[in-house]
Amino acid sequence: MSRLPFALSALVFVAGLCGLVSAQPPKETPKEVNYAGKPLSEWAKLLSNPKGEQYGAAVEAFRAMSQHSDVAIEKLFAVAVDPATNESDGQFLAVQLGGFGPVALPTLTRGLWADDKRSRQMSLVAFRRLGPDGLSAGPSLARVLADPTADIPVALQAMWSVGGRSAVPAITPLLDSRTAGVQLEAATSLVSLGGDAGAIIPVLTSGLGAKDAKILQTAAWGLEQLGPEAAPAVPAIIKELQAATPPTLPAFAVALAEIGPGAKEAVPVLTKALADVKEKSPDLQASIAVAIWRIARDPNAGNLLRASLSDKPSPLVANQLWRIDPGAETIAAFEKQLKSEDSSDAITAAGILGTRTKDAVPLLGKLLVHKEARIRALAVIALVRLGAQGKEAVASLREATKDEVPQIAFWATVALSRLEPKAETVAALAAYFGNPDGVISRDAVEALGLLGTVAKPAAAKLTLTLSDRDPRVRLAAAVALWKIEQHPLALPTVVELLRSEERQMREQAAVELGVTFGVEGKSAISALVKRLFDPFSAVRSAAAEAIGRVGPGASAAAPALVAVLESEEPAVVHSAACEALGLIDPLDKEGAAAVLKKKLDHYDALVRVHSALALHRLTGDKAGEKVAERLLGNRTYQVRITAAEVLWGMKKDERAMSLLVRTLEESNLDGSGSENERYMAVRALGRIGVAAKSAVPELVKLLTHHDTALATAAATALKLINPETAKKPDGK
Repeated sequence: MSRLPFALSALVFVAGLCGLVSAQPPKETPKEVNYAGKPLSEWAKLLSNPKGEQYGAAVEAFRAMSQHSDVAIEKLFAVAVDPATNESDGQFLAVQLGGFGPVALPTLTRGLWADDKRSRQMSLVAFRRLGPDGLSAGPSLARVLADPTADIPVALQAMWSVGGRSAVPAITPLLDSRTAGVQLEAATSLVSLGGDAGAIIPVLTSGLGAKDAKILQTAAWGLEQLGPEAAPAVPAIIKELQAATPPTLPAFAVALAEIGPGAKEAVPVLTKALADVKEKSPDLQASIAVAIWRIARDPNAGNLLRASLSDKPSPLVANQLWRIDPGAETIAAFEKQLKSEDSSDAITAAGILGTRTKDAVPLLGKLLVHKEARIRALAVIALVRLGAQGKEAVASLREATKDEVPQIAFWATVALSRLEPKAETVAALAAYFGNPDGVISRDAVEALGLLGTVAKPAAAKLTLTLSDRDPRVRLAAAVALWKIEQHPLALPTVVELLRSEERQMREQAAVELGVTFGVEGKSAISALVKRLFDPFSAVRSAAAEAIGRVGPGASAAAPALVAVLESEEPAVVHSAACEALGLIDPLDKEGAAAVLKKKLDHYDALVRVHSALALHRLTGDKAGEKVAERLLGNRTYQVRITAAEVLWGMKKDERAMSLLVRTLEESNLDGSGSENERYMAVRALGRIGVAAKSAVPELVKLLTHHDTALATAAATALKLINPETAKKPDGK
């Protein structure tokens, strides 16, 4: 399953942190629900005026009250659908309703069946936000498609969001709609719902020839999301590519790049298309270069990317170039960029080069005193990411810790602590505990945890932070204390947060129990089992994954996991439960295996492949081999990587090794997205062990990656594959 980073949205409502004041009503005169001293009716008045000064506070109040009162939810829904409420304001309120989670489900489902169109529309908007927690409303959502007055695109987006497989039969006929927009919405919804690629591809390829740029872009995006499964569309893409204009070429290139090796016949056409363009924009050149590299590892891709840097260098293109071709010519190109008059361009080059050239780090040090705060911020973040390579900038960083911009001063302190992890810098970081900026306070705690045992002098102060008012800070402190000295209060603190009123905190506490504590989290199993039945599917999924990471010590959780698998659940919960069963060594292996076998026919690919993996781990049963064979080229990386692990475990399939190494080479190529795909591939390679020697060069590159979780996972994998290599940062 996917790894979740410790990062919670800054937009989470703070109302959940405040006390909900509810008076015990006399039987004869029931009082209204109260929040922060105001009754529901007063908050409703404030909510009806989106431009009022207290509108935000009113939304927060309803957020808090909704957890305890259906009345509050009904009131908020009534304001959203009231014709007197501006349409955009009504949609905003509907989104907030969706954010309330399962507690809003009865009101929203009833809204789908309301007589007035606005109620139905606002319910659909809310379901888009509600996500998998709205799974039970799938049949009601599917029924909306028969409504001639319904907003079909919004309805399809809502169905995709909740993941209601029951909607697929209702959506499929829309592929034959006379309206191109509806056809494409149906096709892209089916892509996300795991619909049959054979039925989807003809609709998407027909959209590639549209004169309407929006339709063309949507069609190309759909093929991009299908990834390797879109290989049958390559001839159609080539046909349209030959007549494409520069503005649309990148969309074709990106789709072909995601298809990968299955698009080899398109490489000559892509190359010619680029050659025929008289004025080559950097974006066009870069997108085609990346495509021909990902499809065929064409060595000319490096030349094309270097040429695209000559105009206005893009950080994304720079990262792609460094990943694809980090040779002497690329270093020379970046050294030239160090002299750019645009300081941000110079910082991009310096951040990539690091100590590979003598001028990069000193340049970043000089830019720490730039007159523009934006440039100083970019420079300090580049130094944070460079880590140990930034030693020459130590003196400049010391001065930057006094910067007038608090965020710059803080991150300079973080960078300095990594370069000089000693009592003085540890104390400087600890001084940020309780900072008025809650994000800085939490980041300071996290930064200390990443320093490990050298941060021990701050342990006493961290222990005090375990009682901070902000639960996010408490969680960060517990994780940091565990990393620093396995403090005895760390695990109980995280277990306590599993009972938080905030859904995000329960979810993140479960994640950390698995990722940070792992096998040491055995004492938390009882609390995690309770969370398997949490109202929110994201919490249930995180709890199941955490149980799996505890391993055999969590065998007592097997009956609860089986119960989850026998219940109607979103696919994300079932896949996590399958994975966990395969890792915890349940006492009743045959009983668990019987349940897992049933999941080999599940509608969702991730559930099928995780059941195949778990079955093989538990009993050596290869019943899921054919399932994994079919899913090795699936549209989603989570499925592909798990299928690779299954096939390697069952029959040492070399295609599995090739896929995993390829993932390390090209996932998140521009550095702008999540590293979860590479993280999953790294873990799979570690489990394969000594047979994964072909992956060593790519794993070594990750040892100094700025994503510490990824770097740590790579080091762990290398120890399992080749312990001697893991000791040498250069891999030699």
